Amino acid sequence: MDRRNLAIIGILVILIAAAGIYAYTVSTQPDTSRLIVSTTTSLEDTGLLEEIEAAFEDKYPGTDVSVISGGTGIALQYGERGDADVLLTHDESEKRNL
Repeated sequence: MDRRNLAIIGILVILIAAAGIYAYTVSTQPDTSRLIVSTTTSLEDTGLLEEIEAAFEDKYPGTDVSVISGGTGIALQYGERGDADVLLTHDESEKRNL
């Protein structure tokens, strides 16, 4: 299995875990809620997040998933400021080893 497939599997595992945590916390809140995902432009450009977003919104009606993207640094800043609920970025140490 190549690195790209492993990365995609890793992203899916993270999103599924985040969805479970989010679904648990949303169950006690009003029906309409928002999940903000901050990611890198390279991941958003794959189109994978659009598919996951649609499936998540189908499974959890009333939840709006918003994806915001930028460079790794910007995506991390969104998380540091509390402007995003889930962060999907590159691992700088892994990036150097490629």
